[in-house]
Amino acid sequence: YYTARTTALNAISTKADDVAKAYADEASASAAQAALDNLEIGGRNLLTGTSKELKQVTTNNYGYNVGRVVAEPNATYTYRAYVKVPTDSTVSYGAYLTFFTKTSYKQFGNQDVKIMPGAEGYTTITAKAPANATYIRCNLRQYDKDSGKDKDTKGLTLQVKEQKLEKGNKATDWTPAPEDV
Repeated sequence: YYTARTTALNAISTKADDVAKAYADEASASAAQAALDNLEIGGRNLLTGTSKELKQVTTNNYGYNVGRVVAEPNATYTYRAYVKVPTDSTVSYGAYLTFFTKTSYKQFGNQDVKIMPGAEGYTTITAKAPANATYIRCNLRQYDKDSGKDKDTKGLTLQVKEQKLEKGNKATDWTPAPEDV
């Protein structure tokens, strides 16, 4: 009796493991398919005057304004830039998008991926334009290096390269705007 019962329980346990694995595989495949279905890749750089080489820039209020372009209402945009912050800087920088309408604006910032003093790397933001958006402004926003809050400091310098604004929700490798070729 004991051996038969143990054999039966082991068979049930094995079958339960097989069912759980099949369910996990199906859930994983379903999640991967959903991610692919929601992927939007633009590729074309909408910003003109960008460069593959680091260049030194000076900030104005709250950061460095990269440029602005006409917005397509309800479209998703991704802005990415490579930033090198001086070691002695009092601020960090993060990618920031502002969508303007005829009467107001809506801002999106990425405080999770800030480039800190003495560091360098990419900062990226993805956001959907409002239904009445007319244009977009890209910005490298300044944040206090200690508190993380917005910081209004003019005249600071940093180095930037590979700035790219594109339609879609996936940042792609830098390319110049067609107008710059």
